[in-house]
Amino acid sequence: TKATDISSREVLLIWAPSVLLVQLLNSVTLAYLNRQYKARYAKPSPTLVIGQSNIAHHLIKSLNSNSWLRDRVIGIVQSYEDTLDSTHPTHEKNSLPLLGNIASLRSIIKEHNIKRIYIALPLSESEQIEGLHIDLLDQNVDVIWAPDIFAMNLLNHSVRVVACVPLIYLNESQLTA
Repeated sequence: TKATDISSREVLLIWAPSVLLVQLLNSVTLAYLNRQYKARYAKPSPTLVIGQSNIAHHLIKSLNSNSWLRDRVIGIVQSYEDTLDSTHPTHEKNSLPLLGNIASLRSIIKEHNIKRIYIALPLSESEQIEGLHIDLLDQNVDVIWAPDIFAMNLLNHSVRVVACVPLIYLNESQLTA
């Protein structure tokens, strides 16, 4: 509009590269600070998975491949009913060591400084979950249950939280009124 002595083209030619340079410096600085923060404070948290079911292997793969999560699964613990050993084909899916069984869980936690445990047992072994939970109350570890909904042949299912209660919709009608 040339309302002042400075031409609007001159302002635009100065302003646009300046803003681009400031944004670039800001991005580089934030990326550097983020790397420094992760290196100093966001150390991986040693994690165990109890069970050798398909949900356990899926969970291990998901946790170890997600760089945003601190959980790093360092090994697998057999349940009482697992008869698999480290040479079994399903164990080879993860290339993680089989650290022992539930009977030796307390010594595994202490030896490897475990901070979080995922219980990923098949539905047929669900009666062990409460006992594991009670047994681990004094161990100062997070205990998380991953229900094995993959063991069921579900077509229209979903997981939701209603009134602070996790719900698994086994069958959801596609038609709603």
